[in-house]
Amino acid sequence: MEVYNLKEQLSLLPLVMTLEYDEWADHKDENREERIQKKIKQYYEYMDEPYYCKLVLMDQGMLIGFISLFPKDGVEEENLSPWYATMYVLPEYRGLGYSKYLHGALVKEALKRGIDTLYLKTDLVHFYEKFGARFIKELGNGKRLYQLNLHGNFNMYSFYELFPYYTERLYVRPTTVEDVSLLLKMDSQEETQKYLGGVKHASEPERTLFLEKKIQSFEKRELIPFTVCLKEGIPVGFIDLKKLDDSDMEISYIFDYDYWKKGYCTEAVQKILTKAFDCLDVEKVIAYTLPDNMNSTRVLQKNGFEVHGKKDDFQIYECFSREEGEE
Repeated sequence: MEVYNLKEQLSLLPLVMTLEYDEWADHKDENREERIQKKIKQYYEYMDEPYYCKLVLMDQGMLIGFISLFPKDGVEEENLSPWYATMYVLPEYRGLGYSKYLHGALVKEALKRGIDTLYLKTDLVHFYEKFGARFIKELGNGKRLYQLNLHGNFNMYSFYELFPYYTERLYVRPTTVEDVSLLLKMDSQEETQKYLGGVKHASEPERTLFLEKKIQSFEKRELIPFTVCLKEGIPVGFIDLKKLDDSDMEISYIFDYDYWKKGYCTEAVQKILTKAFDCLDVEKVIAYTLPDNMNSTRVLQKNGFEVHGKKDDFQIYECFSREEGEE
């Protein structure tokens, strides 16, 4: 499954414009074919504008859906720009989570273009909120106006949906309840649990519930849980980012002992830190570790963390964003 700029798949342009017209046309009495041809002509006129693009989601050459960035979207609130628009998934693919891929792709594209804020109008209630959209007001025509801040922790959902992220040897994806087998395996490893209170004897249902609660914490914008996998697909560890306030987060990690001393944890932490600083406006990430836990300490030090105090028996490590460090 891949996302493309429609400019790279121009053979799909007539189909995309037809679907867009049929879904959102305001005047059904107009000549349909003439209007679609006009939309195709307008696309060629605007396709290189900085606040205009259409992204298409495809799988094995088949169109799944599309989404747009517009400088304007109708006559409402003409002083606002740019606009998040025309999220569309073909009926046969709906209910499968593809809207999340389209949303993440548009956010990523907007950030590349230096865009910090998007606006959208919709008649849907409690749909775009899950993407971090903030309701502004009713527009008086059955539509609701929303704002999407592309930087900031309230938009953790967008950051999450940009995954998986790949490194040279790994990929990092969202944690799911299917990862319970890895969790149970690590529960029984003495070395893994040495600084975590010792070997655990929880049942599979108990640990499944634990993962469900972590995922629910993400829905509340409190925690981002990641699973680290080898390129072959084998899960080898967990990394969590916990929201502390509007600019700070805490990172924690645990890895399968069978994959220690290979640099996997350091590699994955580096990738997540880079993306957090780039996409979430995070200024500082902190971590807690016991002084005797040298493996954890080395991971932090290799990623630019420095000791900044103690809390109970734990050392507090801090890492600042590149901009913060340069100042």
